[in-house]
Amino acid sequence: MSSFSTSYRRKQKILGDNRVTRNYNRQLEEFNLFYQDTLTRHDCVIDGVSTQAVFQDHSQSNNKDLSDDKYVVVPNSVEVGVGSYIEWADETWMVFTEEYKTIPTHQQLKIKHTNRRLKWLTNKNSKLICNFGKGWPAYVQNQTLYTLGVSFSGQNIALANAKMSVYIKDIPETRAVEVGTRLWIAGQVYKIEFADYVSRPGLVNWLLDEDTKNPETDNSDLEIADYWDSGGKDEDDSIKDVSKLTMPTDGSDSHSEDEKPKVE
Repeated sequence: MSSFSTSYRRKQKILGDNRVTRNYNRQLEEFNLFYQDTLTRHDCVIDGVSTQAVFQDHSQSNNKDLSDDKYVVVPNSVEVGVGSYIEWADETWMVFTEEYKTIPTHQQLKIKHTNRRLKWLTNKNSKLICNFGKGWPAYVQNQTLYTLGVSFSGQNIALANAKMSVYIKDIPETRAVEVGTRLWIAGQVYKIEFADYVSRPGLVNWLLDEDTKNPETDNSDLEIADYWDSGGKDEDDSIKDVSKLTMPTDGSDSHSEDEKPKVE
């Protein structure tokens, strides 16, 4: 039979060896109770892993950013970070900012609704599309300031001059996209002029200028720019007209001029 002091030390070790640990455990218990009983906990998929998370509105009237920003709250055991994709409410969301908690009982991150899915070719010869043909979700925001998307050359020629900012997950496939690459976004074509990998770790920020569409190289059906080579669209062998090809058959007359019977 253990002594009173042994039992007391065992109990205190469970609660916490010191006052700071005991206070932290109380805070952690409060979060666990909140996480279990809150009405805003929903099923979701984070980077392909099914889990649950608490979704909270960032602002009831968020008119500044023109986006439905939200906070997501998850236990420390859930793997999530800046750039993670979250499938929730039949939509795709992207983690934009991670909050460093002073009392790390849980994780809290700011998410944005991805408003576009961008596609480009990773191999032009075999026509391989990024992310196994599905493209990558991205957050696209207009950066046009005072030009209203139009600039003038001389006095008569109007040129497209809209600018867009794209945030997308920082992975090897997005890192491989070079400056000068053309992207199809919402029926228009834009060219990447600058890529930022530093300002927001976990995300890639592209600054794009509006470009003109080229029907000889851009695929409007797949919404992929520079799908074909500059020489023109690829020929489809399956739709070539073979009706003009004359192939001899068993019942056809395939005699040459010398073999035809002479008429005297």
